[in-house]
Formats: sequence, structure tokens, C-alpha cells
Amino acid sequence: MEALIAFSWHRCDTKPNLEIANHAVTAAKASGVERYIASAGDHHSSYVHLREAYWLFNTLPSGDLELQRWPMRN
Repeated sequence: MEALIAFSWHRCDTKPNLEIANHAVTAAKASGVERYIASAGDHHSSYVHLREAYWLFNTLPSGDLELQRWPMRN
């Protein structure tokens, strides 16, 4: 469980993945161990922001390639 939570946090910092974040939260809750739930639960707020960003990215106009460049650079 600790490895899954650590991997989920690592991916959030390096290459966010909604499935991994959701799986970590679900597994932590299923374990019933409060320490795991707290560790993965903090991650849930990141998951919400990541999901919103993913939705916003997918609703960008398809013709504007500059807006869809990843990562955005100034």
C-alpha cells in the first residue's frame, strides 16, 4: 500500500495519471488503515485539480495548436 501511494505521488509530480491517483485513493479506503487513507486522501485534492485540468485541455479549440502545446512555456 505504501508503495502504491508513493508511486501515485511520484506520478502526480512527474507525469500525472488520473487512473493511478484514483486507484491509490480507492485502495487506501478499502484497506481501512487510517494512515493510508490520510496519505492517499491528501492526494485526492490533487486528483480533482488534475481532472479539471484534463477536462479544460480537452475542451480547447482543436485548431489552436499553440494552446495545446504541452508543457506550456513562456
